[in-house]
Amino acid sequence: MVKTSARIRIQLCTQSSFIWASWGDEFVVFDEASGQTHLLDPVKAFVLDTLMNGPLDLASLTPLLTDALVVPSEVNLQDVIAAALEQLDRSQLIEAAPL
Repeated sequence: MVKTSARIRIQLCTQSSFIWASWGDEFVVFDEASGQTHLLDPVKAFVLDTLMNGPLDLASLTPLLTDALVVPSEVNLQDVIAAALEQLDRSQLIEAAPL
């Protein structure tokens, strides 16, 4: 299980290879390694797409997401990202990066 501490670096699962499709604010990603298809909201899709460039931590993801998506000011973005990371981890799309 990936911990969502601001210091823990997250990466795509090393076995993953993705095929993407999108319709408006819905994204579908097919993981060729597992054979599973996942429906993602814009936050999860952004996180997964961003991690394709390499491992990041929660503190680094937050400003990137703020710049990319319109998020109401009353929303705690770190909580939203932490929930997205938890779901992506349960779906076995991400993992903790080695130190």
